[in-house]
Amino acid sequence: MSAPIAVAEPGRAVTLLRPEGGGWTVAPLAPSGAWPAWRPGHAEVALSVVHGAGDGQRSAIELVDLRGNRRRSLFESPAGAEAAIAPNVPHYALWSPDGARLAFVAQGRAGLTLFVSEAEGPLIADPVQTGGPIFLAWSPDGRRLAVHAGVNLALLELAEARASRPLSAEARGFRTPAFSPDGALLAHATPDAEGEGVIVRVAQAASGESAELHPLPGGVALSFRPGTRTLTAAVTTCPRRGPSTSCGRSTLMLREGSKGRLAGCYVILSSASTGIPRATRSRWWCHPARATGPSPCTRARRTGPSSARARPSCPRPTTAC
Repeated sequence: MSAPIAVAEPGRAVTLLRPEGGGWTVAPLAPSGAWPAWRPGHAEVALSVVHGAGDGQRSAIELVDLRGNRRRSLFESPAGAEAAIAPNVPHYALWSPDGARLAFVAQGRAGLTLFVSEAEGPLIADPVQTGGPIFLAWSPDGRRLAVHAGVNLALLELAEARASRPLSAEARGFRTPAFSPDGALLAHATPDAEGEGVIVRVAQAASGESAELHPLPGGVALSFRPGTRTLTAAVTTCPRRGPSTSCGRSTLMLREGSKGRLAGCYVILSSASTGIPRATRSRWWCHPARATGPSPCTRARRTGPSSARARPSCPRPTTAC
């Protein structure tokens, strides 16, 4: 049976679409609301709701079941605070993978704030971080929250009395950090020496130790392929063609060497428009957990567009690594 779809209609009503008999049935979910967010593993949806107008406008995040019954309020904007973080965007909400907690960015008394609410427990709208911009990512087990606020990147341990571990004070050139599917690694970026590109970095989530992975031009968006340690980095800006153009996509395949250390990666640079390798580069380098950059044993091979049919082999790490 196919899952239903929650839809925020143009008139601000929220409806529920269910597949039936080759078509769709439509049922009301809420008379008003926006940005529905399904609670993982539960037949419940979090909705952003705005009440009133002008100076008296307030916003809230309501948890409702699939019949539209209100389960509980996960957030209410304080008096005197703005009702939205951007035009037509009251909040930015992200459930933990287990559905136990909702992290969301909203306007608080101190301005833009990251809050955490428990879906079942007593904790409601607990402020975690103020300032902006704020981007966040949950670890796969829901026990950690990576928070990128301004130029700072920190790892919040929710199971340890909200202990916060700083990872970088130069977190620029990307927005949302990316956890590996096993939760062991956190990918992010820092500016390169010239300030025109970035260095993609990987931190060990358990220890916070970080090491350089690969330089790329412009800003990046990062994501691990599900079930793997293959990291895709989309280059979002191209210094030679301007900030609105793309330089392409890079796939970084992380290998685990002895004692759990990262042994190297295989890099493929692809055309953003076609996805077909335009100039392919394969590279292995040593990447111990305490390393500050590629080791001297780095080896590379390049093939031009005319030899695109030849799939380059990936050199094995040498014993010198």
